[in-house]
Amino acid sequence: MDPRIQLPDYRTPQLSILVLVGIALLNASCRDEAPRARTPAVVWRKLGSWSGHGSMQTEPFISDTGSLRLRWETRHEAAPGTGVFRVTVHSDVSGRPLILAVDARGVGRDTTYVSEDPRPFLLDVESANLDWTIAAEEGSRRPSGRRRAGRRRNRSFRVFRGLRVFRALVGVFSDFRMSGESKGPATRDDR
Repeated sequence: MDPRIQLPDYRTPQLSILVLVGIALLNASCRDEAPRARTPAVVWRKLGSWSGHGSMQTEPFISDTGSLRLRWETRHEAAPGTGVFRVTVHSDVSGRPLILAVDARGVGRDTTYVSEDPRPFLLDVESANLDWTIAAEEGSRRPSGRRRAGRRRNRSFRVFRGLRVFRALVGVFSDFRMSGESKGPATRDDR
């Protein structure tokens, strides 16, 4: 049995610090940007459009979301100040009026938003002394801000850069280790 005891290599804490710094740099270089809040975008789908002169009731249309946008326009008023335009949204299931969506006088245009439970609807148009058009659209929310290819490419570049940093640290680590092995382990005489 050899009376000499092998002492631990005191370069190990330095090596551990070097490895931890390398891992931290790699992690920081691979980290993506802070996530951005994605605002929901509303996509509008046409349900129907109607035009006329005088009162009428539209054919039923189904809304899966209950979120309606009514875009309307009145023109060709017979005598100034005599034109009337009212649109009431009705449930097609029960026939009952849900909301008076438009109440306008004279020539004009506007957009009205209606929020109801999803169901079949119909519009009751009351008009006098003017021509009118109305379009019903349904809104649905879809997240906007798809990731662009440039962001992915930028992330790939950061990962590649991080790997280069890590490889450089491994090279330093290998050089450091090789220089330490040539001296041999530290020993002490234990009597």
